Amino acid sequence: MSDERLLLTWFGQFMTEPRYPELVAGEELEEDDLLSALEQGAVIIRNPSARLAWSEVDDDLLLFASGQSRLLPGNLRELLKLVCSADALHAENLGQWLEDEDGRKLVNELIKQGSLGFADE
Repeated sequence: MSDERLLLTWFGQFMTEPRYPELVAGEELEEDDLLSALEQGAVIIRNPSARLAWSEVDDDLLLFASGQSRLLPGNLRELLKLVCSADALHAENLGQWLEDEDGRKLVNELIKQGSLGFADE
């Protein structure tokens, strides 16, 4: 790993550490349950204590979420933009990403991590 990438990773993790880590608790969720919930109208929101950011690294992307980082394929760029900026995620705006294995996996992992969660309705 280059020094520049190492510094970027450290900085991204540091800047996205939650202020109140005890409030960032995930929930166990299978991908099928995620899809089913979204089909039934569930809404996913960012945990107010979580911080998200991303950066481009060559042809890949580096996502920073609640003090953790993950390297992702470049084809998820539009999904990262959506996840990091949308007030709410639902079946309509996630659309194509629910059919994409990497996209589904990412949304599910962020829920398990506690960075994203289902809105109380």
